[in-house]
Amino acid sequence: MSAGYRAVDLFFILSGFVIAHAYEEKLRRDLTPLQLTLLRIARIYPLYLVGLIIGAGGAFLAVLLHGGDLSMHVVVVSTVAMLFLLPSPATNAFMPLNVPAWSLFFELLANAIYAQLAKVLNNRRLILLIGAAAAILTWLSVRAGTTNMGVEWSGFVGGVMRVLFSFFAGILLYRVRPRRILHTPWAWILPLIALPSLYLASEELIPDLLCVFVVFPTMIWLGSAVELPTRRVANFLGDTSYGLYVIHVPMILLSYKTFSYFGSDANRFAPWTGLILLAALLPGIYILDRIYDQPVRSWVAAKVRSRFRG
Repeated sequence: MSAGYRAVDLFFILSGFVIAHAYEEKLRRDLTPLQLTLLRIARIYPLYLVGLIIGAGGAFLAVLLHGGDLSMHVVVVSTVAMLFLLPSPATNAFMPLNVPAWSLFFELLANAIYAQLAKVLNNRRLILLIGAAAAILTWLSVRAGTTNMGVEWSGFVGGVMRVLFSFFAGILLYRVRPRRILHTPWAWILPLIALPSLYLASEELIPDLLCVFVVFPTMIWLGSAVELPTRRVANFLGDTSYGLYVIHVPMILLSYKTFSYFGSDANRFAPWTGLILLAALLPGIYILDRIYDQPVRSWVAAKVRSRFRG
């Protein structure tokens, strides 16, 4: 059984590493917390909005066609809340119209905390913060029997601890990263090693904690020391990975609802339905990145810089 929820912890660590690389020195100089927040929203929101439109559109159609699991009230309230990157108050699910988006809310929360603390967050304080988050996360995970918390309101505190530990661990890993980078085609081994960790026993505490506290931090640290000789494939994966993450679930659900409407079941054609959907999503997301996401982000970033310079 898949334990794909662990990929979120890997994503949080990587996010902390990348944010520290991009903004730590700027935050210590003249970048304000508000500027960072606006820049991060500009990075996240354009493709997030595409995923929300697909998810909300599919949910509205399901209600109108007397299908789906959500009422019209839940769909409307959730759509309004999620337009502002906020969790839905109408259901236990944090982001019911696009479930993976729960992690984006928590990442923005971690970004905001980091922006406020950046100028005073030396390594000693950073380690204390990471240690406290790790202790609380362990306690909550033992009670729940899993680290898979944050997707629902009932696991809100667990979600906060997941992002606080992993995001700030990523910042620490950036600070202690190897200073020499080895260019080698063997760099592909690291992401391939990550895949089995997502298919170890699902919802089991020991594998969860090992991945969060040992496997993923080690992978990020080692990954910072190696680089592929050519960046073409890596750049393509980088350009499409976020879009795939934030759009794939609404598209999968829309596909299932379409099959169901015509009296069929998408699972009958597995794995071909998934492979065809992936083959369609990758080039589509790449095009969206080029003609929509990047131009919007650049425009917003320019506005932010000019606004605060003025």
